[in-house]
Amino acid sequence: MVKLLIADRDQNERTGIGWLVSSFSIPFDYILLAGSVSEVFHLIEAEVPDVVCIELDMITKDTWDSFKELTKRYIQKVIVMTAEATFERALQGIELHAYDLWVKPQSPDHIKRVLTQCCKAVSKTEEKQEPSAQIEVPSVSYSSLFVHQETLGANFRLMLMQLEDSKKQPILLSFLQEYPFKNRPVVLPLSDMIVSVFSFDNQQPQPLKQLKHIGNRILTEWEEQFSEPMSLV
Repeated sequence: MVKLLIADRDQNERTGIGWLVSSFSIPFDYILLAGSVSEVFHLIEAEVPDVVCIELDMITKDTWDSFKELTKRYIQKVIVMTAEATFERALQGIELHAYDLWVKPQSPDHIKRVLTQCCKAVSKTEEKQEPSAQIEVPSVSYSSLFVHQETLGANFRLMLMQLEDSKKQPILLSFLQEYPFKNRPVVLPLSDMIVSVFSFDNQQPQPLKQLKHIGNRILTEWEEQFSEPMSLV
């Protein structure tokens, strides 16, 4: 029995995400809605949702530590939302070990994909009778950009993308999330740019040459669709 809590101060936002879950038949058994921090605290303690999708901007400084403790104790997956694509919000996502960070407005396809992944992951966890013998490889996250990790165990390359007008970054984020990558990168929005992390196994030759080819295609298709200048490194 998998429960989802959607917490946002904007009733249209939380109702809209709930409608997407129902429309796409994402198999959550219960959907809970909260419009204030007090409601969030009450529902987490009373209902113990498995997945929480929460607007970071609604959490005040004096309730932040308590909220972190609650998520650590009760929640399996946390998705954070914000209208502010800032480094501070990214750090808050890291502190909560967030599964994903959504910068508003977010595309319905991405919402569907992330919530489906979370629901399936929680369902598999509940179905397991014995611990898996498989070694878990740490995933790439915001902290991977700033803290050296010896155990990542993969060949990673970064692509940095920046628009001339940083206020239009949500457009670029949506473009990347819907882009038909052969091997989808991990996309990490920062305050003034977007970092895409590509992984290559040891059998793939010349990863930088492959990445250059991918970058050229992205630039070409961006310029065909948008007039906003973009820098890519």
